[in-house]
Amino acid sequence: MRRCADPDGFDAALDLGCGTGLCGPLLRPLARHLTGLDLSAAMLGRARATGVYDRLEQADAAQFLAAISERFDLVVAADVLIYIGDPGPLFAAAQRAMQRGLFAFTVEAADNGEAGPVRHDQGRAVNGVYVVLRRLTAAEHPC
Repeated sequence: MRRCADPDGFDAALDLGCGTGLCGPLLRPLARHLTGLDLSAAMLGRARATGVYDRLEQADAAQFLAAISERFDLVVAADVLIYIGDPGPLFAAAQRAMQRGLFAFTVEAADNGEAGPVRHDQGRAVNGVYVVLRRLTAAEHPC
């Protein structure tokens, strides 16, 4: 992630599905303002205890992103997509909520080696794929 980061850091980062806050300490040095989002109040309580988030919100990820006027330049969804049926609405909402920057997410590798939102029998990620998408501004767009 650090290799892809803006050298000046990110103004606003969103940890989608932050859970207990495991990614928070890794994202904190990259962002001036860090928001965590999760469906579970219990998980958010544990994330709050880390002390690394500026703000924590309890909401559905796609609904939250579709409803806010705030913009993020880093959105991270680590170990989240396996809990979402159709990721299309989340991707559309993330694109809308980003003025520029990176959308980074993980997916588990299927038994045949292909990537996708697959949950293995043990329910946890084993082999995974890390994807970082960069949203270009109009000035950066080649077309």
